[in-house]
This record gives sequence, C-alpha cells and structure tokens, in this order.
Amino acid sequence: MSDKVFTHLHLKWLLILGVITLFPLTQVSAEVVWEEDWEHGPPFDEWIFQAYSYNEVDGFQPNASAAPAVVDGVFKTNALSALFGYWGAQSGAYRNSSVAYGTWSFDWIIEPGVEHESYVNVFFITNKFHEENITGNFAEISHYPNSSGYFLNLQSSPAGPFSTARIRFEQFGTGRIVSQSYNFAGSISGTYHIDITRSPDGQFYVYLNYVNTSTQPIISIKETIITTSETFGFGAWFGDSGIDNISIDNEVVITRTTTATTTTTADGGPGFQFEVLVLSLALLFVTSRKRRS
Repeated sequence: MSDKVFTHLHLKWLLILGVITLFPLTQVSAEVVWEEDWEHGPPFDEWIFQAYSYNEVDGFQPNASAAPAVVDGVFKTNALSALFGYWGAQSGAYRNSSVAYGTWSFDWIIEPGVEHESYVNVFFITNKFHEENITGNFAEISHYPNSSGYFLNLQSSPAGPFSTARIRFEQFGTGRIVSQSYNFAGSISGTYHIDITRSPDGQFYVYLNYVNTSTQPIISIKETIITTSETFGFGAWFGDSGIDNISIDNEVVITRTTTATTTTTADGGPGFQFEVLVLSLALLFVTSRKRRS
C-alpha cells in the first residue's frame, strides 16, 4: 500500500472517528430539574402536605378530615365534594421549585361519580409565598398582595364555581388580569395528561393529552412580567383530584402520553448533532473526490 493511499485512508478514518466522538458531545437535551411519581415514599421529604378549612369566625384552621394521601402511587386530594369555597376544605401540597421557563408536566385524574368532581389549582410558578403567608397555607396564595405567579385552574364539572368543566390559565399578583380558558363539552372523568411550556420569550402553551407534533395547544398566551419562581404547589377546594407523574424540565420539551417516549424542540428543527454529522460526511466526500483527481 502506497504512502498516499495509506494517508488517504488514515484521514478518512480520523474524520469518521471525530464525528463519532463529537456526536454525543453536541447532543442538546433538556434537564429534568425534579420529578415526582409518588412511588418512593413516604416520607416525601421535599413536600409539605396541607389540609385546611375556613370560616369567617376562625379563619383558616387545620382540618384533618381533608388530609391528602398517596394511594397506590397517586397523590389524592381530599376536599369535600358537597361544599365549595371558604366553607369547604382545601387539600393539597407544595414544594420548592425555581423553574420559570421550561416544561411542567403532570397527570390530572378524576374518578367517575359526583363524589369525585374536581376543582383544583396547580400553581406551577409562584413567588413570595413564604414571606407573606405566615400560616403556611397554600390555598390562598393568589390573594396575598406581593405574591405573584401563574397557575392552571382545573374544573371537571359544572358543580364547581363556574358553569362548565374547563382548564384555565391565570396570572396573579401583578394587578393585571391575564387569563385564557379551554372548555370541555361536559363533565369529564379519567386521566388527562397536561403539559405547560414556556419559551425564553415568555410564550406559554398548554397541551392536553399530547401525542405528537400535530397536537395543537389548547391555550396559547405570551407573558413576560414574572421571570422567577420559588415554589410549585397545588390544592383542591372541591373533590378529590389525583395528581401524578409530575415532571419539571428547564427546557421546552413534550413527553408523549403513549408508550413510546420522545421529545421535540420548540421549533421542531433538526438537532445540532445532525447538522454536524451531515457537514462531516460532506467534507469526507469532498476530500475523497479531491484525492481521486
């Protein structure tokens, strides 16, 4: 074998080896900041479980009858189904969470029957909770004047305070009314997978039972006022919602609700590693052509 041919083959393999080595280093993927499937406890050390009732005389008081529980790997709220609002009971949990841009995913589970009708708030971005809330009650965080954040209001039937089952995006704490709703045709039950994404420019999308890139968001709203988060929490004023498979990412990703799992970038474009591979193969082709001439 001549030195020229040997050098030619040597360069080819070096370039291929370089591509193989570079490929995993240039792969861009989101980071799961934290997740909870309620399978590894108790205790659930990151969480504070809560149960409160309210009346005009005593205000908020602990209420053991509304205490939530983890049953068969699902967090179950335990608010009364016969009463709503301050005269009912609030049941939920919260924990620290600093993600203000990225993806928030969870399952909302409603069992059939009027005793399981659900009204729950999921506060996925929250600030100033501990500074103002002396009692540590997450139920009324949106009413504290200096707290701020975004939440989804989930209602499974007209039995709640509104006339329809719905998912509603809301902002609180900035003195501005920012909201958008998706209404169901009637009462619902079963498991609904919800994904909330927020890109760096403040664009929120809410997806219901995401399947693939053809799935359209049910809510689209752009908000740039609130840029930080300290706490994630949820609480039911009505019924016993199940909340499960919580996953919080620091990038915009969507997880399929089918058996196969994949992720997609915000713009759906090819990853950087694919571009490197194509470029490297093109360079290899050009080099080979030149050495043959």
